[in-house]
Amino acid sequence: MHNARSFLRDCMRLACVAAALCAAGGSAKTYTLKDLHLAAIDNSEELKVVKEEIEKADAQIDEARSGAFPTLDFNTNYQYSFAQYVPYGSDDLGMDTAGMGARLDALYDGFAQALPEPYATDIQVLGPAITQGTLAEIGQTFSEMIDFELPPHTLTFGLSLQQPIFAQGKVTTGLRIARHYQAGLLCKYEAAEEKVCAEITKLFYGALLAGRNVEIQQEAVALATETHRLTRVRFSVGRASELDTLVSRLALEKSQIDYRDAQTRKRVTFDALIKASGVMDNIESMQLEGDFPEDDYRIELEEALSRTRTGNKKLVQLQSGQEIQEQLVRLAKTDYLPMVYCGASVSKISQFDEFSDIQWYDDQKVFAGLTLNLFSGLKRTHKLRQARADQRSFEQTRQQATEGLELATRSAWENVETSREKLTQTKAVLSLARKGYDISKKAYEVGQITLLDFQKSELELNGAKMALNAAKFAFHSAVLDLKVLMGEYSGEAYTSN
Repeated sequence: MHNARSFLRDCMRLACVAAALCAAGGSAKTYTLKDLHLAAIDNSEELKVVKEEIEKADAQIDEARSGAFPTLDFNTNYQYSFAQYVPYGSDDLGMDTAGMGARLDALYDGFAQALPEPYATDIQVLGPAITQGTLAEIGQTFSEMIDFELPPHTLTFGLSLQQPIFAQGKVTTGLRIARHYQAGLLCKYEAAEEKVCAEITKLFYGALLAGRNVEIQQEAVALATETHRLTRVRFSVGRASELDTLVSRLALEKSQIDYRDAQTRKRVTFDALIKASGVMDNIESMQLEGDFPEDDYRIELEEALSRTRTGNKKLVQLQSGQEIQEQLVRLAKTDYLPMVYCGASVSKISQFDEFSDIQWYDDQKVFAGLTLNLFSGLKRTHKLRQARADQRSFEQTRQQATEGLELATRSAWENVETSREKLTQTKAVLSLARKGYDISKKAYEVGQITLLDFQKSELELNGAKMALNAAKFAFHSAVLDLKVLMGEYSGEAYTSN
C-alpha cells in the first residue's frame, strides 16, 4: 500500500512539474500534425533528390529550346604542304598557242581584203607581227606558271554563323519530351511528398495511441489502487480474506508494470516520430497537439476505383512516360526528313613562304543548304522499330500497374469497411464495459460479488479502452492508405465526403 501511494505521489509530482514548465514557457514545445509535415518535407532526403532531378529537367527543356538558335563558331587552321599540284600549265589548261596564231593570221587576211589601200598592207604586215609578239608573251607567262610553286604555309582563321531553318522537327519533338519528363518528375515529387506526409501521419496517430494508452494504464493504476483500498477496508471489517488483499496487491503491482511498459512504448513511438520528421527535439520535452479525425469517412467502391484511375500519382507518372514514348517514336521518324539551314562566314587567309612574309586576305561568304539522307544502311528503319517496340512494352507495363493499383484500392476499401465495423463494435463494447464496471463496483462494495469478479470488470474496462484506441488507429490508417491510392492525401487531416 505504501508503494502504491508513493507511486501515485511521484506521478502527481511529474504531472505538476510538466504543467509548470508549460505554463512558464519552458523548453517543452508542442507540435501539430502540420508542423511535423512541414519539418519532414524540409528534411526528407528523398524529396531533395527529386528536386535535383526537377532542376535537371528544367535544364533539359532549356537545352532542347536552344536547338532552334543559331550557332557561332570560331575556327583557325594551319597547314604545311610538302608537295603541291599546280593546275596552271598550258597543257593542263588545254591551250594550243600555234593553232591560235594560225587562226589569228587567217582573221587578219580577211580584214585586209575588206579594207582599202594602204590600210590593207598595214594590217597584213603589222597584224601577224603583233600576234606573234602577243603569243610569245603569253607563252612566256605560261612557261613561268608551269614552274610556279605555291607557298607551303597556309594560315586561316574566322567566324562561322549557322542558323537551322528546319532541323527535321527534332527541336520541337525534343522540347515535348523534356516537358513530359518534367511533368512526370513534378508528379513524382508530389507522390514522394504524399508518402512522407502519410508516414508522418501514421507515426503521429501511433504517438497519439501510445499517449492514450499511457493515460489508460495510469487510470488502471488508480482503479487498482482504489480496489486494493476497498479490499483492505473489507478485510478490516471481516468481510474479505487475507487472500483477497494479496490478490488486489498483485493486481496493483501488475498495473504499475503495465503502466511502465506503456511509457516505454510511448518513448519508442515518439523517438520514431522525431527521427522521421527530423525535428530538433527530445522525447521528454516533445508534446503533441491534435486528435484523430472524425470517424465518418465513407466512399463507394466504384468511386474509389474511378479516383484511383485519374488521381493516383504513379498512374499519372506512367501517363507522362507513355507520352514520352509516343514522342520518341516521332523523334525516330524525323531522321527521314531533310535538314535545311543557312549561314555566313568571315575569314582571313594567308599563304606564305616565311612567317615574316605573312599577308592577310579576306574570305567572306553567305550560304544556304539542304541535307537529306537517302540511305543509311537501314539504320533509321531499325531505330524506328525499336522505338515502337518500347512504346508497346511501356503500354503493357502501364496496364499491369493500373490493374495492380485497382486491386490494391479494392483491398484498401475493404480494409476501411472492416475497420469501420470493428470501430463501431469496440465503441459498443466500451459502453458495456463502463456499465459493467460501475455495477460491479457497487456490488463489490456491498459484498454481492467477489474480488475476482470485480477485477475482471476492471480488466474488461481497461481492455475495451485500449481496443477502442487500436480500432481508431486501424480505421484512420486504412482511410489514409485509401486516400494515398486515390492521390487525395494533401498532408492535412482528411474530411468526410
